[in-house]
Amino acid sequence: QRDLSNRPPAYGEPYGFLTALSRILGQIVEAHERSPKALQRTQPSLVFVFNTKPYLLEVTGVRRMASFQTRYGALRFRDVAVVDFRCFNTVKRTRTDFTFWVPLSGDLKGMPVRIILQPRWWLRLQLDLDPGASRVLPGQAPTTARIGSDPS
Repeated sequence: QRDLSNRPPAYGEPYGFLTALSRILGQIVEAHERSPKALQRTQPSLVFVFNTKPYLLEVTGVRRMASFQTRYGALRFRDVAVVDFRCFNTVKRTRTDFTFWVPLSGDLKGMPVRIILQPRWWLRLQLDLDPGASRVLPGQAPTTARIGSDPS
């Protein structure tokens, strides 16, 4: 048995995929707020750890859409960033590409409202935010979260 107390972590923050994703989306929203023209040049990247393996999460492209609506017109947004990501396993040298649609203003600023992932040539997944599917279960308090915000 090894004592790991007082040892620095092998990798800095962020430690996981969702934290890395949240930080990158926050950087994209902040870049747009500073200068909407700089949005397309914004390509942040971070290293995170999953199952003791380092991964590189990077933005490969950002496009701005003046308007967007989710499937079946459930939600409509103005000013949305379409963010292309690549997640690279630095040990196995494999990659996964996916795309997020993220509002740049409004109540859902910085929150993904559409995700597209094609893990195999024959399988393409599209997830759209459906406000009708969210509900608070009995005995639970409603919660809200904002990507890229400080929880404190």
